[in-house]
Amino acid sequence: MDEETRGLKNNTDYNFPPMWGRLSDEEKCEWFTIERTARRARDQDTPWGRGYDKMVEQSERLNTDSFRVDEDLE
Repeated sequence: MDEETRGLKNNTDYNFPPMWGRLSDEEKCEWFTIERTARRARDQDTPWGRGYDKMVEQSERLNTDSFRVDEDLE
């Protein structure tokens, strides 16, 4: 285990960045604010949320580790 993550137990659904252990309290607060804001926007039916969903779908399609059959188009 590297020095940055030693002693860090993640009991959340957040994926902390690799440098998390080196961030100050202010930087962690800013990171959480940005992450929560992005999650709220992603969960809403907005242009940003739809664009994010499209980006995730495209990246999943490029992931060759998982096979997914395309759904029938209407």
